[in-house]
Amino acid sequence: MRLVEMSEMKKGKGIRTVESPKGSREDLKDFAKRYDLAELYRKYTWEGGAGKDTWENSFPCILELERNMVKKAKRNLVKEEDVRQVINWGNKGRRKVRWCEVDLPLYDKSGKFKKEVRQDPSIAPKQLVGQKCKGLIKHLSVTYLSKVLRFAAPSEFGVIDTRIVRVFGQGDDDSKQQDWLSLTVKGKPRWAIYPESKWPEKYGYWIKMLRFLANLLNSENNYCPHPKPFIKSGLRQKGVWVCADVEMALWSYATQYTNPGKPYCPQK
Repeated sequence: MRLVEMSEMKKGKGIRTVESPKGSREDLKDFAKRYDLAELYRKYTWEGGAGKDTWENSFPCILELERNMVKKAKRNLVKEEDVRQVINWGNKGRRKVRWCEVDLPLYDKSGKFKKEVRQDPSIAPKQLVGQKCKGLIKHLSVTYLSKVLRFAAPSEFGVIDTRIVRVFGQGDDDSKQQDWLSLTVKGKPRWAIYPESKWPEKYGYWIKMLRFLANLLNSENNYCPHPKPFIKSGLRQKGVWVCADVEMALWSYATQYTNPGKPYCPQK
């Protein structure tokens, strides 16, 4: 199958195609037509060690992490202490990590996101996996490596976690709703993405899907309801969807099928 990636209207770029084994253009367009992603974005809620993030309180912890990580990543200066902040946000009970002189070249010298990484989103996770094999990175799972990328470049990346894979991928037939991902989860009730060695390429497909949905929503003037502090900080353009925004909306969608206590799915 092929996904047609539509550029943001403001940038005026052409249309190009990207390969995807699942999650066809028609699947994604149908999903965007059926479900209110803006409302799903508003329903995003997370509470970790850094505090509670809701749309009503303007996602304060996410905002602070993005400010710090984007600033550091643009100079390729993401340190272990920065990664610990991401881990603390994701899981307040988790502390162990090794991030030693890790090279994360996402931006060029002028602070612009590298064209080659945008064209092939799997490059960044492959670089992290390579450094993990060398022992420079330890105690960081697929989920947490993707969280580092998401906060270092929210316009280009989103998180891939077990909740997303259970609903959009393989391994949990009770929760699965869409057949977009070939990634698999195992280990109920302590789910894990398996096998880890295969995730960079699959993550690249996930990012292309997020980007496609972001471009689709932007082209239809379906505005993202960003909290004002994100606009004032310069991390977002008013109403313009980016990958991390779409991932937050899809995570809210996935939550209702993996957490029976939150039966909510806004349809249009």
